[in-house]
Amino acid sequence: MGSLGARDRALLETGLPVLRSCRLADGATIDYRESGPRDGAPLILLHGLGSHSAGWRGVIAALSDRFRVVAWDAPGFAGSTPLAEDRPGVSNYARRVLALADGLGIGRFHLAGSSWGAVIAAATAVAAPDRIAGLILLVPNLCLGGLPPDDRQAALDMLSAPGLVLDAAPRDFAAMLTAPDTEEPALGLARTLKDQTRAGGYAQAVRMMGATDTLAFAPSITQETLVLAGGLDQLAPAAQHAGPIAKAIPSARLEILEGFGHLLKLEAAARVADAIRGHLDRP
Repeated sequence: MGSLGARDRALLETGLPVLRSCRLADGATIDYRESGPRDGAPLILLHGLGSHSAGWRGVIAALSDRFRVVAWDAPGFAGSTPLAEDRPGVSNYARRVLALADGLGIGRFHLAGSSWGAVIAAATAVAAPDRIAGLILLVPNLCLGGLPPDDRQAALDMLSAPGLVLDAAPRDFAAMLTAPDTEEPALGLARTLKDQTRAGGYAQAVRMMGATDTLAFAPSITQETLVLAGGLDQLAPAAQHAGPIAKAIPSARLEILEGFGHLLKLEAAARVADAIRGHLDRP
């Protein structure tokens, strides 16, 4: 397993930035947390399914010395307005990312996503290549659109079951996301991540996954991309998800963090932050 160092613990114990709300041009709102200098290079962070902006707390603390770090609560999660579409596609979420950037007065920015959020980040990079300067995909997911119909429906049924996320016991939920023997405070924070997940927003997100095939648009990503995966990821094993996605992106580099699970941004906050910083500092 990967163990928490003193720096990881300090980052995870740092207080969260205050939760704010941005009203978009269409009247919808997105809740977000922001930290760092206003004139710093903007970096927008997108959380995964069954999570929210607080999951990025360690990465926010580590990178806000020089980046303007913005972590959103996705549409339909926490207090953010759900998307209007009952069955949204990934492009609907990508447009909302760009709308948030517009609402915050951000033009060109770096973008990082975790798991389901990595799929949205990848789609946003394809939709607006002139807006996305650097791209980081943590434990990205292939989604279900490329599966045979019967397999796709079975996976959708599993994801839609209340017991998987919405009604899951906190201990079981954390165990699904993290490596065995994950230490506090990462494990304790993992248990709380689903607390801001709303049934309607979660259902929309699951339907999006059912209609999305990440490999269908990954080859269109033009940015140099860092793909991070956990060697002990049970939810989206690197060999089945991050590996094929990294291979499909023309200019991608895959880094596997051995000993860690699916929740890299909490399990390995310092290493993830250092990897992001190193990637964005590359010429």
